[in-house]
Amino acid sequence: MAWAGLEFLLSLIARATRLFGKLIETDFQPVAPAACPDELVRVIAHSRRNLFPVVGPDEQLLGVLLLENVRRILFNNEKYDTVKVK
Repeated sequence: MAWAGLEFLLSLIARATRLFGKLIETDFQPVAPAACPDELVRVIAHSRRNLFPVVGPDEQLLGVLLLENVRRILFNNEKYDTVKVK
Protein backbone atom coordinates (compact mmCIF):
# COMPACT_ATOMS: atom_id res chain seq x y z
CA MET A 1 0.00 0.00 0.00
CA ALA A 2 1.36 3.39 -0.94
CA TRP A 3 2.05 5.96 1.77
CA ALA A 4 -0.84 8.17 0.55
CA GLY A 5 -3.23 5.22 0.76
CA LEU A 6 -2.10 4.38 4.28
CA GLU A 7 -2.41 8.01 5.34
CA PHE A 8 -5.95 8.14 3.92
CA LEU A 9 -6.88 4.91 5.71
CA LEU A 10 -5.56 6.19 9.05
CA SER A 11 -7.45 9.45 8.56
CA LEU A 12 -10.64 7.51 7.83
CA ILE A 13 -10.18 5.37 10.95
CA ALA A 14 -9.59 8.47 13.09
CA ARG A 15 -12.79 10.10 11.81
CA ALA A 16 -14.81 6.93 12.36
CA THR A 17 -13.44 6.62 15.89
CA ARG A 18 -14.53 10.18 16.71
CA LEU A 19 -17.99 9.57 15.23
CA PHE A 20 -18.62 6.20 16.86
CA GLY A 21 -17.09 7.35 20.13
CA LYS A 22 -19.99 9.77 20.40
CA LEU A 23 -22.60 7.15 19.47
CA ILE A 24 -21.44 4.18 21.53
CA GLU A 25 -21.82 4.46 25.27
CA THR A 26 -19.01 2.97 27.32
CA ASP A 27 -19.51 4.22 30.88
CA PHE A 28 -21.23 1.11 32.25
CA GLN A 29 -20.57 -0.33 35.69
CA PRO A 30 -20.13 -4.12 35.44
CA VAL A 31 -21.32 -6.54 38.12
CA ALA A 32 -20.11 -10.05 38.89
CA PRO A 33 -22.54 -12.98 38.67
CA ALA A 34 -21.93 -13.76 42.35
CA ALA A 35 -22.68 -10.20 43.48
CA CYS A 36 -25.16 -9.93 46.34
CA PRO A 37 -27.82 -7.20 46.57
CA ASP A 38 -25.59 -5.09 48.87
CA GLU A 39 -22.88 -5.01 46.20
CA LEU A 40 -25.43 -4.26 43.48
CA VAL A 41 -26.82 -1.33 45.50
CA ARG A 42 -23.29 0.13 45.74
CA VAL A 43 -22.79 -0.18 41.99
CA ILE A 44 -26.19 1.36 41.23
CA ALA A 45 -25.56 4.24 43.65
CA HIS A 46 -22.45 5.25 41.67
CA SER A 47 -23.95 4.86 38.21
CA ARG A 48 -26.13 7.01 35.99
CA ARG A 49 -27.39 3.98 34.08
CA ASN A 50 -30.30 1.60 34.52
CA LEU A 51 -28.57 -1.39 32.94
CA PHE A 52 -25.50 -3.22 34.12
CA PRO A 53 -23.40 -5.77 32.23
CA VAL A 54 -22.86 -9.01 34.13
CA VAL A 55 -19.30 -10.11 33.43
CA GLY A 56 -17.35 -13.20 34.39
CA PRO A 57 -13.80 -13.29 35.76
CA ASP A 58 -12.39 -13.33 32.21
CA GLU A 59 -14.44 -10.18 31.42
CA GLN A 60 -16.77 -12.15 29.16
CA LEU A 61 -20.28 -10.71 28.93
CA LEU A 62 -22.66 -13.16 30.58
CA GLY A 63 -25.80 -11.03 30.50
CA VAL A 64 -27.35 -7.66 31.19
CA LEU A 65 -29.10 -6.74 34.41
CA LEU A 66 -31.89 -4.16 34.16
CA LEU A 67 -32.66 -2.05 37.22
CA GLU A 68 -36.41 -2.45 36.75
CA ASN A 69 -36.00 -6.24 36.94
CA VAL A 70 -34.28 -6.17 40.35
CA ARG A 71 -35.89 -3.15 42.00
CA ARG A 72 -38.25 -5.22 44.21
CA ILE A 73 -35.43 -7.46 45.38
CA LEU A 74 -33.22 -4.50 46.26
CA PHE A 75 -35.91 -3.10 48.55
CA ASN A 76 -36.69 -6.46 50.19
CA ASN A 77 -34.07 -7.03 52.92
CA GLU A 78 -35.36 -10.56 53.58
CA LYS A 79 -33.93 -11.73 50.24
CA TYR A 80 -30.48 -10.20 50.66
CA ASP A 81 -28.94 -13.40 52.03
CA THR A 82 -30.35 -15.71 49.37
CA VAL A 83 -30.28 -13.78 46.09
CA LYS A 84 -27.27 -13.36 43.81
CA VAL A 85 -27.03 -11.59 40.45
CA LYS A 86 -26.54 -14.90 38.67
